[in-house]
This record gives sequence, structure tokens and C-alpha cells, in this order.
Amino acid sequence: MQHPVRLFPRCLLKRLNLPELRTGQRSEAVTFSGQTFTGKLSVAIAGGATGVILTIINYVPNQAQSPVRYKVCSL
Repeated sequence: MQHPVRLFPRCLLKRLNLPELRTGQRSEAVTFSGQTFTGKLSVAIAGGATGVILTIINYVPNQAQSPVRYKVCSL
């Protein structure tokens, strides 16, 4: 059995051939740039959400945190 990280690019390459067969035009650049964009977008959203959550719970860096805050963070 192959590792999923190795298998995904092969599946993607097979998927790229379908539009070429239908239209005669290759579109790898759009597909791979879209994949890169969505990866970066998901990291940005996760980082922003982390910042919002820390702001909501009034997190103070380099300070001892209250027991109530530990309960909120463990939810």
C-alpha cells in the first residue's frame, strides 16, 4: 500500500488529463495554482481563527493563566 502523500499527486495528475481529453487544452497551471492558493488560504484562516479565539478568552502572553481560562481552553 502506498502512502497517501505519494498517492495524491498521482490521482491529481490523472484528473488533469480528463479536461484535456474533452477540450484538447491543458490546464495544469490553473489546477496547481488553485491547489496552492487553497492551501495558503486554509492556513491563513486557521491562524486568524486562533487569534480571534485567544482574544475572546482574554489570553495574556507570558502571564500565569487563571483556572477558569484553563477550563475554557480545554473545551
